[in-house]
Amino acid sequence: MKRHISKLTLAALATVAASQLPAWDGGKHAAEIQAIKDNEVRWNGEFEKRDVEKMLAHYTDDAILMAPGLPAFNGKAEIRAMLTGMIADPAMSLKFRTLHVEVGAAGDMASTQGSFSMTMTDPATKKVVTSDGSYVTVYKKLGGEWKAVFDIATAGPEGAK
Repeated sequence: MKRHISKLTLAALATVAASQLPAWDGGKHAAEIQAIKDNEVRWNGEFEKRDVEKMLAHYTDDAILMAPGLPAFNGKAEIRAMLTGMIADPAMSLKFRTLHVEVGAAGDMASTQGSFSMTMTDPATKKVVTSDGSYVTVYKKLGGEWKAVFDIATAGPEGAK
């Protein structure tokens, strides 16, 4: 009887453990994952070029952008104003690195997680400072393109190198 209970316990634990693992999609979403990674590489380049309209094109019309120490920016108009203010700072530099991409089972939603490093002029001290952190971006596939719905950054020790 003890042996039967142990086998049942092991079987139950194996089932629970397997349910916690991400589903292997057999490469089904490999192309989508690569497209999202490529998109974030382009986005980095657009920050380097300070091209607000191209940066803004990564967002849905109703996107929400959250950055450390700032209120949430809701929609493209608010995000445009924030980005325009950012690039007005000659010291501003933002680099981010995608560490993880997850595509939903239906292939129409995805998320990325990564790290960033940002250099800018501190408005209070007028000194150039660098801050590092991490981010999560939630994407929706619209018209064949991945657009950011939620873009959330948090300050922290991790930076994009």
